[in-house]
Amino acid sequence: MQARAEIIARGEVQRVGYRDVVERAARNLKLTGFVENVTPYDVRVVCEGERSSIDALVERIKIKEHPIDVEELKVRFEPATGEFPYFAIKRGEMAEELGERLDIANARMTGMIEKQDVMIEKQDVMIEKQDVMIGKLDHTTALLKENTDTLKGFRSESDTNFKLLHHDNRELKELLAQHALTTEERIEALATEISAVKNGSNGWKQSGLRSPYIRARVNAREREVLSGFYRSL
Repeated sequence: MQARAEIIARGEVQRVGYRDVVERAARNLKLTGFVENVTPYDVRVVCEGERSSIDALVERIKIKEHPIDVEELKVRFEPATGEFPYFAIKRGEMAEELGERLDIANARMTGMIEKQDVMIEKQDVMIEKQDVMIGKLDHTTALLKENTDTLKGFRSESDTNFKLLHHDNRELKELLAQHALTTEERIEALATEISAVKNGSNGWKQSGLRSPYIRARVNAREREVLSGFYRSL
């Protein structure tokens, strides 16, 4: 259903580019009419079209984004007249319009500078964080270098210990081989001595003596020889 609406916008709406925003929104919604500045500080919108499109326009122009700050919208509906061929901005005097354009440019420039300042502050924070990270990286690098030097020293010491261990192991093998040879020689000598005791020194086998007294003396001699052998080990 076609309708007509008169909208009065109050707040920071003049000299901030608000009329341009209203014009673009109204044309996008296929509305006809106009937007103009009214004394002393408000903006007036008169539009016609579908009621749903007018409601959508009201929502779109409730702007609170620097430098525009709409504090209030008063809306009054009337029957549509069909008098407007399109939607337009009603301009004021040349000096007034030029001053408004300069104000808009200044506001936009100020906004850009403020955003740039925020970006610079964020960049400074990022640089500080980067410096901290670099400091931590330098510390980590120093620790890694120190640990590397320690590992190199440990490896050198391990190599030396391994060489010494290898040398000691070789000497130990030689000593064990000598000890084994000496043991074999002693066992052989012991066997010879025991054999001599049994078969020659007392002559008990040749003479045929079998008395317990002689056997006891032979056994005592064996124990004496064995005892001397073990003490010598």
